[in-house]
Amino acid sequence: MGFYFSRVVDEVGRALMAGANVRLTGVQGSGRSAVMDRLAERLGRLGHTVHRGGGGQLPRRMSGQLIAQLGIPWPPAGSSAATGVDAAVDRLCAAWSAEGHPVLLLDDAHEIDAVSAGILARAVRRMRVPVVRAVRHGVADPEDLDRPVSAAAEVGVAMPAMTADDVVEMAAQLLGAPPEPMLAARVLAKSGGIPGLSASIITTARVAGHIELAFGQWRVASDSLWNQHLAPVIDARLQGLPRAEREALAVIALRGAAAPAELIAAHPAEALVGLERRGLLAEAAEGGARRIHVWPPILADRYQRGLSTLARMALTGDAAGDLPPVPTFPANRRPTCRSGAP
Repeated sequence: MGFYFSRVVDEVGRALMAGANVRLTGVQGSGRSAVMDRLAERLGRLGHTVHRGGGGQLPRRMSGQLIAQLGIPWPPAGSSAATGVDAAVDRLCAAWSAEGHPVLLLDDAHEIDAVSAGILARAVRRMRVPVVRAVRHGVADPEDLDRPVSAAAEVGVAMPAMTADDVVEMAAQLLGAPPEPMLAARVLAKSGGIPGLSASIITTARVAGHIELAFGQWRVASDSLWNQHLAPVIDARLQGLPRAEREALAVIALRGAAAPAELIAAHPAEALVGLERRGLLAEAAEGGARRIHVWPPILADRYQRGLSTLARMALTGDAAGDLPPVPTFPANRRPTCRSGAP
């Protein structure tokens, strides 16, 4: 996986060299933190002083949480919360001025507390410190927060989908031997090219016996890569979804891809927009028409294969005969992929 992450680090590095700030976006499991780890290492080797912090599990509840991560107690000694902002800004600037080429890396920047965001915004603008902010895909910057970026432009860098070669490299590292091309293609198709999901699919498929080692390569040994060990992985990704979004996602997963107009008529528009913003819905051309489907496809398997018939009927309100059949194919039959498709 080194080459995959290096590609993103290269892109972020080019933006920093051009004098820009960077907003790194990606869905859960896309590898934002891994990119930030490698970026910090590279910047350190190039002589930069790297400062790293991030938002917490209690966003905007613990005032000064990020400032404390950066070594500035909040409020600073001898200051109150009212006067501490100016003191904290001065202390940060004094520390950075004594360093060689400081760079600020912020993980989960969408969860930074308001006090820290305001202090950092003033400090980085005064010192012209470049900032790389890693945020989850689809999350907008809170309107009540001052973005902690310097006065330079901020460019967006999105975590790309993995390629088939990336999956082969990952599988070889996880399994100790390379996968057959069909196995790599199926992992890529089901995961949508998301590194975290790809790793989970590969690892759990081995535990469940859905893949096997033969003649020095891992190959598919079941009609599906879905297995019970994937359920908690998928459920964790969906944790915190508003009820309307969760219900819409379940119905779309069970009934299959549909035209945009059909979905608008059947579900609240706000729920559909929310799912699309989170990267859980995708649009594709099927037979010359635009269709919306659950993304990545392994999420649909959670509902199609991971629920009982009764549970699926309860979610959709359909009779059993109205539910689309769960797709299956023999383990020794290779699915076809369109050119350019995962």
